Amino acid sequence: MPVHCAPVSRSIPRQRVILLSGLLLGLLLGPSLLSPCFADSAAPATASTAAAPVDLSGFWQIKVFTAAVPRTAKLTPRAMALLQASAREMASGKVIPYFSRWCNFVGMPFLMGQSPPINIVQGSDEILILAEQNSAARHIYLDGRPHPAPTPLERRTDGHSVGHWQGDVLVVDTTNFSDDGAIGIPGGGYRTPTSHLVERFQLLSGGQSMQIESTWDDPNVFTEPHSYTSTYEKLPPDTYAYEDACDASDAAAYSRSGGTRSDHMP
Repeated sequence: MPVHCAPVSRSIPRQRVILLSGLLLGLLLGPSLLSPCFADSAAPATASTAAAPVDLSGFWQIKVFTAAVPRTAKLTPRAMALLQASAREMASGKVIPYFSRWCNFVGMPFLMGQSPPINIVQGSDEILILAEQNSAARHIYLDGRPHPAPTPLERRTDGHSVGHWQGDVLVVDTTNFSDDGAIGIPGGGYRTPTSHLVERFQLLSGGQSMQIESTWDDPNVFTEPHSYTSTYEKLPPDTYAYEDACDASDAAAYSRSGGTRSDHMP
């Protein structure tokens, strides 16, 4: 059944409560002091409550896989050595389990760069990005809050994202990453707790296409900021999400598929 989200209210009327004591005081002092109580004193909309210039809501499908991003990242000697060591281990026959083998969250940038569609739900103070894969919901806060202190408890696979509008472009700043999940970055490099990501979301083709320019900066990985661009196309309005079920048991996976599994199989 299609999922339809109700429009998010752009402003909330302010309820005015006049205490009895204040009303009596106003009557005693005269109408000139009482009248402001009934005036429309709503403050102008702030950056967090002002209507966004564009609406990014909807289901979006990436048009180009991350594997197609040219490997142009300029890596530090330390990062290059770690990647080369990992490549040698794999070439020698060592099996490195995929990050989602035990249903771990994939996190950024995998969440934004693979084939499963993403569902963007846009409100006035927050944008949610949901993906059809084992990942947490990505929250982009638009209410002006700062990033929290980078303590171990505040690190996460999606990082902590805050955004603001520059005209019709949504600029998203993300820090506080963990080193869990899928840490590979399109074009080379990998995510670490010291990574910093800036994204620029912009609608094209009358809102039917969306371009996201991503720039990573990390002194432990890159010698200079590394950028790449992803393009998404909007899916029909009746598109809805399938449930993404994950079970870390190989036996369960074989059972659901109708296959058999011997005890000695990995």
